[in-house]
Amino acid sequence: MSKKQKIRNRWIVVIGAIMIQLALGSIYSWGTLTIFLSPYLNEIKELTVYVFGVGLLSFAITMIFAGQFQQKFGPKKTAILGGILIGIGVISR
Repeated sequence: MSKKQKIRNRWIVVIGAIMIQLALGSIYSWGTLTIFLSPYLNEIKELTVYVFGVGLLSFAITMIFAGQFQQKFGPKKTAILGGILIGIGVISR
């Protein structure tokens, strides 16, 4: 592997890490979105906060299966699958 290719591969890893952090941050942005969604949905703020709790619980439970998947298929395929799934979830909202 040439030196130029090694440097290119490092940038791919950096870009991938940034994308993963953005995906992980999407669940934690719910608190900010609640301020705007509560009036839009005509619901009280306390009720819309439950969505965050359910999301965080499902996030934690999913990690059990994702860990097993990662051991079997590796971190690259796990990250790609996770990105696809969270992308589908965000788009389908």
